[in-house]
Amino acid sequence: MSILFEHLTIEQKNIWDSYLDFRAKGMKPKSKKTLQNFISSVKKNPSENIDNIALELNRLKTNKELEMQFPLFKEIVLPTLIKLARQNQPEIHRIIAENQRFFHSDKRLAELINREFKINKSYFDSVWFLERELSINSTDNKAIELLVNKIAQDLDYCIHELPEYGLVCDINDFSESLNNLKNFIDKYDLKNIKWSERLDLLNAVQKTWSDYLDQKSISNYKEYLELIGAIDLKNNLSKPRELIYDWKLISDLH
Repeated sequence: MSILFEHLTIEQKNIWDSYLDFRAKGMKPKSKKTLQNFISSVKKNPSENIDNIALELNRLKTNKELEMQFPLFKEIVLPTLIKLARQNQPEIHRIIAENQRFFHSDKRLAELINREFKINKSYFDSVWFLERELSINSTDNKAIELLVNKIAQDLDYCIHELPEYGLVCDINDFSESLNNLKNFIDKYDLKNIKWSERLDLLNAVQKTWSDYLDQKSISNYKEYLELIGAIDLKNNLSKPRELIYDWKLISDLH
């Protein structure tokens, strides 16, 4: 399968096609070497052409057969995304968030992107980039959907060991994320019965977990819920929960 890039030279298109051929045949050493040749050749293009090629390459993330390789992202795509994000061009911060898997797989790459944007975190935070995207373009519906779903997923992870064990995050971080989720749901008018029910559950967890931490007589959250008569909450936390967020959408971020 061949993808033709408008801004590639004929020689570069031939190298790309050779790379795809080697990869399809499972010839890893040759495909790896040819990919590096392609990268080296593309870097010789004019800056504007490289930007266009990088954005075209970025579309590979939606192609399950090709799936962009790490060297392509790191050496061609990422420098362009950083440059365009600094110019506050629409969609670019969202695109960075959508490529989250590369930052999670390489700690140095996560540290690089955090330095570039002065983000004081030890990990890559897709929420930061999605919020930034919406501050530039508040009508980016895909960014809205990704942001709300990602926060909901993070909160679901925080409570997944309740009531048997503990909250898998700091209560202050949980509260901040919950407030953000509620604000975004209100701001973008996303509330429905499913979101309402999940917010009720998360609000109840926030209050009871905070109260549980404040008391000293009971060392088990499940027992604490029984003591205060929060049996419905205990039962709701014990049973499997329907995914309130779009798992397929979020899986594209990893």
